[in-house]
Amino acid sequence: YDEYVRGRHHLARLTPEAFAKARQHFEEAIAHDPEFALAYDSLAEIYWYLGYVGYLSPQDAFSTGVLYAMRALEIDNTLGEPAAMLALYHKQVDYHWPEVDRAMARALELSPASPIVRTRHAFNALMPQGQLEAAIEELQRALEQDPASAFIRSHLAIVLVLWRRWDKAMDQARMVLE
Repeated sequence: YDEYVRGRHHLARLTPEAFAKARQHFEEAIAHDPEFALAYDSLAEIYWYLGYVGYLSPQDAFSTGVLYAMRALEIDNTLGEPAAMLALYHKQVDYHWPEVDRAMARALELSPASPIVRTRHAFNALMPQGQLEAAIEELQRALEQDPASAFIRSHLAIVLVLWRRWDKAMDQARMVLE
């Protein structure tokens, strides 16, 4: 679990170097416990970001990442995080919005208090479909569970910019910097 938490800390930085460090921590967590589903889920998230921002070819990154998400669900199908991760892959690979919505609804049903699930839902299901107000509400719920998260606040700032709530976006950006 300690390795997992360290990996999540690095993952939130969203840089190639931080992804490499995060991946090492998640792999170490799996070495200690090969059935640690959340570590597989986080590896799936790394590969999603690597493909999404272009650090790896999307085809290579997504084909690797989806396998990690599926492995996480195979280990524990009661976790919302990997269900939400698969929704991200459905969105990114084939834009199958009914499947994205179904997988996200399942993820929220399984883990309604998870800030990871809520952030994935807001930023990858609600925001791309133009539901900015709902995305903001979802990110605010995520912050209730993890109020110190610069990762969630940065996502909230982006959605607030898209919704043209400049002052609120600046407030969130200042909190990220703090």
